[in-house]
Amino acid sequence: MKHPPLPQPAPSAADAEVAQALRLHQAGQVLEARERYQKIVARHPNHAGALNLLGVTYLQTREPGTGVPLLEKAVRLQTRFHEAHCNLGAALRAVGRYEEAIEACRRAIALQPRYPEAHNNLGCALQMLERHEEAVAAYRQAIGIKPDYPEAHGNLCLSLKELRRYAEAIEAGRQAIALRPDSADAHSNVAASLIELDRLDEALEACARAIALDPACAEAHGNLGAAYRLLNRPEEARAAYLRALELKPDFEAVRWNLALMSLSQGRFREGWPEYERRWERKEMPPLAETGLPLWLGQPEVDLRGKRLLIQFEQGYGDAIQMVRYIPLLERRGVSCTVEIPVLLQSLIARSLPAARIVDPGQPPEGLDYRIPVMSLPMAMGTHSEADIPRPSPYLAPSPEAVERWSTLLPPDPRRKFGLVWRGNRVHVNDLKRSAPLAAFLPLLARKDVIWLLLQKEITAEEAEMLKPFRNAVVLDPALQCFDDTAAILMHIDVLLSVDSAPVHLAGGLGRKTAVLLPFSADWRWMDRRSDSAWYPTARLCRQPAPGDWPGLVARLNEEI
Repeated sequence: MKHPPLPQPAPSAADAEVAQALRLHQAGQVLEARERYQKIVARHPNHAGALNLLGVTYLQTREPGTGVPLLEKAVRLQTRFHEAHCNLGAALRAVGRYEEAIEACRRAIALQPRYPEAHNNLGCALQMLERHEEAVAAYRQAIGIKPDYPEAHGNLCLSLKELRRYAEAIEAGRQAIALRPDSADAHSNVAASLIELDRLDEALEACARAIALDPACAEAHGNLGAAYRLLNRPEEARAAYLRALELKPDFEAVRWNLALMSLSQGRFREGWPEYERRWERKEMPPLAETGLPLWLGQPEVDLRGKRLLIQFEQGYGDAIQMVRYIPLLERRGVSCTVEIPVLLQSLIARSLPAARIVDPGQPPEGLDYRIPVMSLPMAMGTHSEADIPRPSPYLAPSPEAVERWSTLLPPDPRRKFGLVWRGNRVHVNDLKRSAPLAAFLPLLARKDVIWLLLQKEITAEEAEMLKPFRNAVVLDPALQCFDDTAAILMHIDVLLSVDSAPVHLAGGLGRKTAVLLPFSADWRWMDRRSDSAWYPTARLCRQPAPGDWPGLVARLNEEI
């Protein structure tokens, strides 16, 4: 027996008013629509649809804090209102309440699984928490439901870039452009990943297109500056960066890039203070809390007789480079306690016998001030290249280790060269500073040289590539700490290394070093020079063109 259909409730007068306001809203008249929604909510305070749409208008005018309580009320009134849950997720994300935003988006998806906007909003909230793998999955869900969704393709581009999956990021960005060719943001996002792959001419074109579409796109000007910087066109880079800051004064990434440019050009007086912005960057883990006042060279602070904690930060190479300042502090009557990782402790303790060496993050009691190790140049008044202390050597290898390695290395009359082709993979710039082993095979093929491979963590693929080279000695398993590496360096003629910790170690030991650099190198090697301002025994060898490791190796092969 069939039951008659239940009668549907007739649309209320409020519903009709909302429909009229919505037509204004859809026509782009957001403020006029808002005024209508406000009047409806004043008369019908529990109308969930009006509350939802009123909340959306505040999102559109970048006032999410006002929209959040409206959307929260809408979902309390109608718990199965999936659009309101989705919009609430977007508003919560905009006010920085990311975990709550994720939950709101997931409630929307639970109510309506094939809701592409909810998946996209979920991805955006996950992205803000740097949960990029999950964000990528959310964006792909949105795109699977709605392939012609330019925002989801664009957001996917951003998360893939953060995961260093640059080729995929470019493809996602180009999908966004195909769907919305007039999006300056999409062109700029593609440029950012092209820059990471050294496809700089394409990046310049993408930036130019973005700026033509929207001259006020600060990100496009910032990416333009980055591309010019990598092309060693510093004046054009500086102009682009300054324009980006005019448009977006709080653009921290650009301020950071300008700081690095100043240092690379030897403009230390302006560069060091800006370099202190590194603590605002997400790549920089915070230092352990000590409760000690920070000393950065303030002239009113007299350090004589004081006990100073020098805090480890960033990498081994940074610490090795900057401990040169500690003897200067000691001569001023400062007692130095230095945070040093275990693998480096014995070398630094031997080289700085008056300093107290402790583990990072575990300072002893009774100290007076602290300073991060990379702040020492600014604090010690390194205003120009002439102010850089350049003792050579300033590190002391272990005599016992040097003697032991004299018996372990092959007794061969040929010259012995050290080789390091990549640095720490987690380094933010590792893709550019490190080289593939394949690029160095022409050097390894030389029969007049013994190659001592100081590379750590050699992969199975690299080990297979090395098998044919009988004159290449893999030392990886035997390198237990920096004392081993230092001792081996005392037995080689020249170290050839990309920009990594062994370069600083060799420089501190006063050993001859060829530093193998990308076309546009890290600030500490400065611009357009073949000698080092920091290490007298180092020679700087730069790529002839961006990404051209084979060209650099060919030149080295001729010179050896």
